[in-house]
Parts: sequence; structure tokens; C-alpha cells
Amino acid sequence: MQNKKFLSMLGLAARARGIAFGEGAVCDGIRNGSIGLVVVSKDAADNTKKKIRNSCSFYNVDYLETEDRFVLGKATGREIAVVLGVKVEGIAKELSKKIWKFAKKNDDVCINPYICCGLASYGPGVIYDES
Repeated sequence: MQNKKFLSMLGLAARARGIAFGEGAVCDGIRNGSIGLVVVSKDAADNTKKKIRNSCSFYNVDYLETEDRFVLGKATGREIAVVLGVKVEGIAKELSKKIWKFAKKNDDVCINPYICCGLASYGPGVIYDES
């Protein structure tokens, strides 16, 4: 999903120190409830994706696989970013809205099969505003 607004919101969260970087920090944040959205690069290791996806599913945290490590890194002011978790609740919800708006605009029920269970609580009907 090459979406400038989505990436700029990630950058805003990074500047506000509202992002946890790395698999360990993200898993800890998921467990203690401080992370509202997890973004994983498409080129992350399969074992890493599975571990993060299972944690997100168990703790009902939004999960998204997008871009590659270099695009995510550039958006957040780092060289690379493979796994990151958004800690700022307002930004996490806004990013989830943008994901659903993107799916709605492209007549897509779900951007990626793993995102369904995580974003089901919001749903396109709840957060998508026709205006």
C-alpha cells in the first residue's frame, strides 16, 4: 500500500516518540497493551511475521503487512524498519481508518488476509465516512 498519508502519519508518530521498533519491543508492547497497531514489512522473516501475527491475534491488536523495510524506515526517520508498533492511541486509530478507507476506495473487503481479525472491531461501516 503506497499511501503517502499513511506513511506521513507513521512519521508523525515517530517524531512524537510514539513508535516501538523491533520485534522484542513490539511483542512487549502488545502484551502490556500499549500498542494499538503493528506494522510489519513484507520482507520480514516468516518466523517474525508469524510470531507478531499470533500475538496480535491473541491480544486483539491491529496488524498490517505493508511496504518493504526501506520505505518504512524512511517514513519513520531510520535506515530500515522491519517491525514497528504505534503506541499513540489516536494515531493508531487514524491509521486503521486510513487502511479501511483505502480498502473501501479500491472495492477491497480486506487488504491482506491477516488484517481481517485485527481490524474487525472497527470495520469499514463504523469508521468510513462518506463525506
